[in-house]
Amino acid sequence: MFQKPPMRIAVKTLALSFPVMIGFAVVLLVVGRILLGQGRALLGQSEKRQMDVEASLIRGKMEAASADLRYMAKSAAMAEWLDDPSPEQVHELAYDFLHLAGEKPIYLQIRLIGVDGMELIRVDVGPDGRALLCDGDRLQSKRNRPYFREAMKLSGEEVYLSPFDLNEENGRVEVPFVPTVRISMPLFDAQGRRGVLVFNLRGDALLEGLKTMGGERGGWSFLLVNEAGYWLVGPTPDHEWGFQIPARAVMTLPHSYPRAWETVRSRDSGRIWTENGLFLFTSIFPRQLVQKSAHRNGEAGLSTELPRETRWVLVARLSESEVGRYASSQHFPLYIAFAVGSLIILAYAFVLAHAHNRLLLAQRKERNQSMALGESVMNLQELIEINDRNIAELREANTRLESVLNAASHVSVVATDLAGVITLFNRGAENMLGYVAEEMVGKHTPEVFHLREEILRREEELTAESGHPVTGFDVLVEIVRREGADSREWTYVRKGGSRIDVELGSTAIRNDVDGITGFLVIAVDVTERNRALRELEGNQARLRSVVETAADGIFTVGTDGVILSVNRAGADIFGYAPEELAGRKVNMLMVEPDRTLHDGYIGRFLETGVGRVVGVSGREVPGRHRDGHEFPLELAISEVRTGSERFFTGILRDITERTRAQEALRQANVALARKQRALDDDLSAAAVIQRSLLPQQRPAGCGFVMDWRFLPSTHVGGDVFNVLSLPGGRLGIYLIDVSGHGPAAAMVTVSISQVLQAGSDFIEENNAPLPPDEVLRRVDRAFPFERFERFCTMFYLTYDPAARVLRSADAGHPPPLLVRDGRPVTRLDAGGTVVGMGEPVPFVSAETAVEPGDVLLLYTDGCTEYENAAGEPYGICRLEAALAGRIGLAPDRILEELLEELDRFGDHAKPDDDISLVCLKFTNDGGKTHG
Repeated sequence: MFQKPPMRIAVKTLALSFPVMIGFAVVLLVVGRILLGQGRALLGQSEKRQMDVEASLIRGKMEAASADLRYMAKSAAMAEWLDDPSPEQVHELAYDFLHLAGEKPIYLQIRLIGVDGMELIRVDVGPDGRALLCDGDRLQSKRNRPYFREAMKLSGEEVYLSPFDLNEENGRVEVPFVPTVRISMPLFDAQGRRGVLVFNLRGDALLEGLKTMGGERGGWSFLLVNEAGYWLVGPTPDHEWGFQIPARAVMTLPHSYPRAWETVRSRDSGRIWTENGLFLFTSIFPRQLVQKSAHRNGEAGLSTELPRETRWVLVARLSESEVGRYASSQHFPLYIAFAVGSLIILAYAFVLAHAHNRLLLAQRKERNQSMALGESVMNLQELIEINDRNIAELREANTRLESVLNAASHVSVVATDLAGVITLFNRGAENMLGYVAEEMVGKHTPEVFHLREEILRREEELTAESGHPVTGFDVLVEIVRREGADSREWTYVRKGGSRIDVELGSTAIRNDVDGITGFLVIAVDVTERNRALRELEGNQARLRSVVETAADGIFTVGTDGVILSVNRAGADIFGYAPEELAGRKVNMLMVEPDRTLHDGYIGRFLETGVGRVVGVSGREVPGRHRDGHEFPLELAISEVRTGSERFFTGILRDITERTRAQEALRQANVALARKQRALDDDLSAAAVIQRSLLPQQRPAGCGFVMDWRFLPSTHVGGDVFNVLSLPGGRLGIYLIDVSGHGPAAAMVTVSISQVLQAGSDFIEENNAPLPPDEVLRRVDRAFPFERFERFCTMFYLTYDPAARVLRSADAGHPPPLLVRDGRPVTRLDAGGTVVGMGEPVPFVSAETAVEPGDVLLLYTDGCTEYENAAGEPYGICRLEAALAGRIGLAPDRILEELLEELDRFGDHAKPDDDISLVCLKFTNDGGKTHG
């Protein structure tokens, strides 16, 4: 079989594909240039809008400052000063300056300068935004400053505007830099005396928006230059203010970007491409801004040392590297398209060359003609398969597009042709409207799912607006045809008849050949949002109803002291109708001196945040009725902030009757106090009697030293303790805590202490001391709960000095603590239940040996249950630790330090219960008996 030459097929493939690839490259080059041109035209539109917004903000601030200057120059306080330039009038005017400077962060200084150039008032605004009035010894002469000298030459309605520069003090630029613009105007009085009012505007406040935008943002730099091209906001801070800083004199826009400067200098706004990148610019004319403010107020013009064409230029620059990166991003898809297209062309050319070569082989070899024909058919089949694959790829691309649209499952996307016939109905539209795409594609909108009465109303609006009939589908796209897009709320009717509110955005679908080819309608369900808004409106209506029906008076007052609203109850209190009070100063309802001083109160609160009444609930103040009589009020005022708005809400009530009742109560209290003093005298006497029951002297030579503290929570308490001499040289000690405190508990303690005397049947029998458990048993039987309706806890011990042995029993009392050097704290808790309950658990005694240096502490639960501010009790564990750390001290020092620690723990609060402490420290002198 004749072999096909591979080289011939390769040459033929190149010959066929090369012209097509050249043509394809030319087409891509043309398309790329068109797309790049369109992209370059659109590049920077967002930044241009940002610059325009910032320029508008700067213009607004300049106009507002000029209006403030004129307002202050014509204010009532200024007129009073011009008529009477006394210190009192200067003080009143200074207060207005303070108020204005504190309210508006744009002001750096506000000054009043006399005709001799000496400052009469100067208000400085510090870095923290607080306005401060300068003392008289800090006022300066400004006779030679341009803003005074030039302003003194002006007529009464003219304004002087200074350059935008850095503030100077004593001929030197102030460091850190303080960018400043000054506006000033002369002041005249009827006798010809005059001065100058000067506002220093804070440059940082003018440029704060630009500083926020400034720096590098997606490759963009936002800059500001003056009319000479000097940087006011430069590429870096080191480039700025070259006209005042000699070292930066060459750091200008003309020096850095001369080609861009030629366009910026000759035009007010625009864009220019240079080798340094893309420049967008727009101009601000400060002279025109102040003139505009003057004309708006019906006043004359402006004087300035700057030329008429003075301007500030906002510049946005995209660097050349970012421009190149943008161009590369635009070209990259074309490179990919060229590479893919070239491969497809080579593939087709290879197929054709291969087919052509087979045809030649068939002509040369007639005997193989049928075989060559079969091979040609096979090659044709390959071409068909390639074509089928291309069609499949196109379908796959369409499928991906449909997948993207259907992925927006909560957003309805509907496309139509020019006549309104639906061509696309995505998954989000199916979910929103309840229809499937097969039902809707090919149908006409808006008849399908729009509310007809809304369409008819919109037809009337657009017909009246445009002057020609607008009907049917044109209702939805009339604005789109004129402006390119439209957005408004509509009502959709779902399948089944239910309705939903939607926010509908409509845009035109365009191509470069036919213009608008259809429309894209994107809808978002806002039913829940609208329902929430309606609920909010209902809540506001209910709030108004509550306010109007409230029994107390409710006022809202602005920061200027004017009543914004008042309910019916509030107006009735003062004898007015609500409409008579709204819009009037609230001080009309006050008495002197508050009536005169009220505006000053508000001003000081707004300046310092500290008020006499604001935030204080239930304050009593006098009010002035319509008929002139004064009456007492209970007033609560709070400040309310909503965004940038501030006002005050006051709730008040007439307390005339309550005041009368309080006076009667006061008289009754005076009488009651006299009776209470008599009762206190009686209780003090009872306290003296109760203290007589305590040990009168500290025993000596009995094997221990001791001290005690008794702190009743009232005059008298429910605690009692004593030391008793027992037969055989022994000692007895008891500590009792009766439930409760006060006189009733004290009576029980007195009764028990009377029976616990040396020699009584409760203590000893047959001239021998009773065991502690038997003592508790006899007291329990003698003082049952039914007798006094009180129970008590009790601890009783006997001590044998010769044997150094304690015998003790505890009746529900906090266990005494025995502390020994180097050993754990021992709790003497052997015993039973509380006294008075009939001994449900038998009392028992226990013996404990002691050594010299051991410390024993007896205490009542008033100590361990003493609480701190958080409600946490002191507890026995803290008491053990505190006692163990003080074992080396004498008993009196131990008790003093324990009470100091307890007082600190409870933040010096008065205890709720009686506190009794008895401390024993055992010694070596155990051979003597206590007499």
